[in-house]
Amino acid sequence: AEYGGITSVFVGEITRFNIVAYDQRDSAIYNGGADFFVSIGDFTSDDGIVDENVLDFFMVDNEDGSYTVQYEPLRSGIYNIVVKIHGNHINGSPFQVASVYEKDVRCIVEEIISEGCLVNTVNHLFVQFLDSTRNELLHFAPELIYAVFKGPEQIKVSAAQSSKTTYDFCFTATKIGVFSATLFVCSRAIWSKNIRVSATSWETSFVTMQSGKYSVGSEILFSIQAKDTEGNIVTAEGDPFKVYVEPSGDSVNPEYQNLGQYIVRFCPKLATKYIFHFTLFGKHVVNSPLSVVVESV
Repeated sequence: AEYGGITSVFVGEITRFNIVAYDQRDSAIYNGGADFFVSIGDFTSDDGIVDENVLDFFMVDNEDGSYTVQYEPLRSGIYNIVVKIHGNHINGSPFQVASVYEKDVRCIVEEIISEGCLVNTVNHLFVQFLDSTRNELLHFAPELIYAVFKGPEQIKVSAAQSSKTTYDFCFTATKIGVFSATLFVCSRAIWSKNIRVSATSWETSFVTMQSGKYSVGSEILFSIQAKDTEGNIVTAEGDPFKVYVEPSGDSVNPEYQNLGQYIVRFCPKLATKYIFHFTLFGKHVVNSPLSVVVESV
């Protein structure tokens, strides 16, 4: 037999998992009646206290070789699920399930790729879910996760699992403009952010540097102008530009001003030659990288 369950659930959410029966030759059994033993207990709380009390559950024989177990986790922590047949554990038993409160879930959202978020182009949003209490990545069933993009049009997409804990939302917008992107788990909104869909890529975005001599402790000022392929100013949303500094290894967050203009401030601590890399969706903007020699005071 095998367990078709998930490893992350919400506290108070009705949760189900399936058991599928196989015979000794690993062939699927298509009738019911198997005598499975199921136990949900040995609960470990977030502060490490173990409670051996067994959680109530309800099991249905689907009479097709599969069995559905339903339960409701009542506390935040780790549940051990034991499934046996004829006194023997099935493959992988016992299983651990992390039960979390919605408020403790944090989203790790990577940059939208495919040269930014472009109209009539497949764009990807890669997401991981973190249990902030235990600082561990969560694994929800993909069918429980979806994203909604609202703006000039409404788009709803389901999650595709690119790894056990990473989910890929692929979406294609047919209209340009600002979309409000919201991620849902078990119909609960977990994360939201505005995303701009552009007609063309920002290939003519450029960076300039304030001229002058620089010494340790003085401020170096850069200006980034967001422009599309046709040279039009792009009023950008969010933080699309990234700045990386060598040899210090610093990452500097640009400050949005207005009309697609960003300001970058850097205060050097060493007398050396710095190299600044300005990128947009993983590609250098015009004039990047820039080098600056910093002298001692």
